[in-house]
Amino acid sequence: MKHLDKICSSFLSAWNMMVDIPLPWAEKFDVQESSSFDTAVMIPVAGAVPGVILAALGILLNVNIPCSAIWAFAAVIIMEMVNSGRSGKMVAEKIAEFIFKESAGSFVNSMVTFVILFKLAAFFAIANGENTGFILLFFVLVFSLEMYCATFGEENSIIKVEAGERWKLYLIPGVIAFLWFWSYPLATLVSLAVTAGTALFFRKKVWSEDYIVNGNDVTFASGCAEVLLLLCSMIILG
Repeated sequence: MKHLDKICSSFLSAWNMMVDIPLPWAEKFDVQESSSFDTAVMIPVAGAVPGVILAALGILLNVNIPCSAIWAFAAVIIMEMVNSGRSGKMVAEKIAEFIFKESAGSFVNSMVTFVILFKLAAFFAIANGENTGFILLFFVLVFSLEMYCATFGEENSIIKVEAGERWKLYLIPGVIAFLWFWSYPLATLVSLAVTAGTALFFRKKVWSEDYIVNGNDVTFASGCAEVLLLLCSMIILG
């Protein structure tokens, strides 16, 4: 029972850190008891929760155009609820800064709308291709990237994990990817490559070795990953 409480505490710690949706039974567990390593391990598991919900919804709905549209709307709503829409807004703001060298409010709002419409179209294509089950791996990979960002750096990381233990953080995402590979081989391989490539890009091109990653950095990286993963998934699975 104590071991189960530890697992639940670690999951809630990860959930509270990465997800903005409150859980009604969270007060029953003391998240302070969770270690940094246990919290980091549970971040992809937290990501699996919205994935499971949407995968189950995809099974319940008959695959046709109206139901695909319903599923796509549900997927966008849940994705936006996960981080209160910050990832899409962060991507839009960075694009505005790159183009205009400053934040342009009207452009940012237009880009946010465009990103949401793109996600809606991508999810619709995935659902219409009868591949709603892939959404679980999608969320796990996005949250795995967030886990990587949160543990980036030695002394100044958001979640401190010993260097020798970091490889263990990727066991759960690896097992899920292995299982999903048999149903979605090409999409799984491409998604793994995109996730790893995004992490490598931020590590080598955006952040220096002594860079201190903050919450906005994690949100921006995950927002980029969401767009890239959805683009690849729409092309392969749509």
